[in-house]
Amino acid sequence: MMPPNIKVEAVEITQAIQCLHNLECADNSVPLYTGKPTMVRVYLRLTAGPNTYEPGIWGALCPGSTGLPGCANPVRPINVTWAKAIADPVDEYRPLLNGTLNFILPPNWVASPSQLSLTAYVNYKGENLPSEFYLKDNFKYAEAEVVVSQPLAVMFALIQDHGITADMNSEWPILAYMRGIYPTGDVRPWIGAQLLGKSYAFSTPKGSCGQGFYDLLTDLWMIRGSYPEVYYGMLAAQSWNKDPSFGGAVGCGWLGVKVGAGIVLPTASKSTWDAVPLIAGHEVGHAIGRPHAPGCKAGDPDPNYPRPNGQLDEVGVNLAHLWTYDTYRHDYMGYCDHYIDTAWTSIYEYAQVAADLPAGVAMQARAGVAAPVAVVPVLVASGEAAPGSVNLSSGFFLMDSASAPPRSPDEGPYTVELLDASGQVLYHQHFQPFAASGQGPISAGQPWDSGKGLAEGPFSLVIPAPEGVATVVFRFGVNEVGSLKVSRRAPIVTWTAPSAAEPWGASGLHPLSWEASDPDGDLLQYLVQYTSDGGIRWRTIAAGLSGTQLDVEAALLSGGDQASFRVLATDGFFTTAATSPSLSVEGKPPLVHIFEPAYDLRQGAPIFLDAAATDVEDGPIPASSLTWTSGDGKTMGSGDSILIPSLMEGLHHITLTAVDQDGMASQAEAQLQVGPGYPMTLPGRQGASPFVAYLVLLGIPALIVAGAFIVGRATRRPKQGGQG
Repeated sequence: MMPPNIKVEAVEITQAIQCLHNLECADNSVPLYTGKPTMVRVYLRLTAGPNTYEPGIWGALCPGSTGLPGCANPVRPINVTWAKAIADPVDEYRPLLNGTLNFILPPNWVASPSQLSLTAYVNYKGENLPSEFYLKDNFKYAEAEVVVSQPLAVMFALIQDHGITADMNSEWPILAYMRGIYPTGDVRPWIGAQLLGKSYAFSTPKGSCGQGFYDLLTDLWMIRGSYPEVYYGMLAAQSWNKDPSFGGAVGCGWLGVKVGAGIVLPTASKSTWDAVPLIAGHEVGHAIGRPHAPGCKAGDPDPNYPRPNGQLDEVGVNLAHLWTYDTYRHDYMGYCDHYIDTAWTSIYEYAQVAADLPAGVAMQARAGVAAPVAVVPVLVASGEAAPGSVNLSSGFFLMDSASAPPRSPDEGPYTVELLDASGQVLYHQHFQPFAASGQGPISAGQPWDSGKGLAEGPFSLVIPAPEGVATVVFRFGVNEVGSLKVSRRAPIVTWTAPSAAEPWGASGLHPLSWEASDPDGDLLQYLVQYTSDGGIRWRTIAAGLSGTQLDVEAALLSGGDQASFRVLATDGFFTTAATSPSLSVEGKPPLVHIFEPAYDLRQGAPIFLDAAATDVEDGPIPASSLTWTSGDGKTMGSGDSILIPSLMEGLHHITLTAVDQDGMASQAEAQLQVGPGYPMTLPGRQGASPFVAYLVLLGIPALIVAGAFIVGRATRRPKQGGQG
């Protein structure tokens, strides 16, 4: 009886998607990114033996090129698999994760840029299939390039709509999906932004997203101000669903403007739960400049996308859930798949987003610290523009440039002119509407295309504020399409609550109120800001209000002993501010979350834990301030991820402690039920057969049994289409 022989046919090193046996790209040529969880998939083929199927196969992984001897402390797989006598295990098992031997790399293997090299083994040193005689094809060397992760910072802003506010913890499943689809190991979650006091008209059709999302994104743009992070507004599904007849958009993003929004839980629909992270990944993609993938009526798709209907160009792997995505599935920037277990990133989209990073972070000058920027007064407004009319919905507010959004670019088919009392132009500049998802942007100097309607939509303006303005004129081309007469006197506003200095705890709802009037009888609008540092930095928490009161949740306010609120009241041009008494707001400990493993835990197999921590005051907690401890208090490691080599069978409590810059700490706990170890030497596999011993005694090379080997394909698997 001939002995079994298992060959390592291929090794795939992937963090989200990878080239393997693909005629269009070399194996493992998609780069790896520092700090991003990494899986190695080992494809096996049974080439000889008495059976056509051998189950219960285990293996090992060693750093570098270690050959037949292996290494002292190899990484073990997270599963056992099988070997079959088939022609091409890559083609057979690529979409089937349990058909491969899978390893999670220790985080330090991809902690810095390098040429990662490793050797993958099956039936390592004959430990679980001793009857296998020929071991020289039981291992395979592979390598991949590790490059530096560029950061993507996302502020998860809580939206209060119709009096309902999204849950702060809604960010965690979104973050897990973003960490998977984006080409970086440095997705930085921020909290602390809130948008209060509005009721959006989601049931009113408008453009590609609806009036409600257009107004919401405008307000998000305002509260983002001069902060660098990409703002993603989390909208409670109950408020979006207040009109049950509305079946419109569930999210929207402005191309390249760093704002997007979408619905989050709680909701009664599991399908909506499965869609929530995809909505967020899609809209943040728009916010950093990515258009739609083609197909399924997606507006303004990327003309360079390589596959029809936005299908994937390779097989993807979701390490958070241990899902695979075959090539008939679709890219997350398209419309053809709607849930996180069916939509993933393509290699093409992965590369395009990598080119758009870093995003959401303040960049310093090459020489070191950037020169300070002078704070100047600016005029801030937003509204809707069409070739026949321009209407303001918010502003103008006179603000300081430190708390206002960045200056508007001087481009587009519209012009705003600031005139003095004699009609002389004091200032003018061009502007254009924002391009929402599904709409293409207008290039500078390009004429408006009436067939596409690209010159119509929401817009925002941040422009200088010269003295002596009497009239504001809007033009489309040379034609006047709107104007604003500046009134003679500014509004009067007085702060009323809180009326005295008082301490606020770490959480709790507090009312804010003010009184205001206008000597000229103009309608007033309000903008509310908060500072925790005595006015060095102000954060906008409400914009475009018509009422004079607001409830604010202290849990999202950064702590400080010099905290206060201020309200800005505008009559459309002149702005008056009133500031609350100084408050003492208690600081906040970090928020910590552990993403527990999605695979069966066994004694002897490694356990990968991934986590995230962020803080209202400090933002993302650095790896050096994250500590993992076992149930008996022993330190197991630091950082936002850890690979535990093995745990004994039973229940284990693993704790992650996060400490912020103020020394405040929070903990999250993972309860891990570890099952019995995989059997190594299986019954009937205790040693070599008499036939093998006879061959050895005769000195006949083991390859003499090649007549019974299954010969695999030598060519790479061509890409195949599939149903959409």
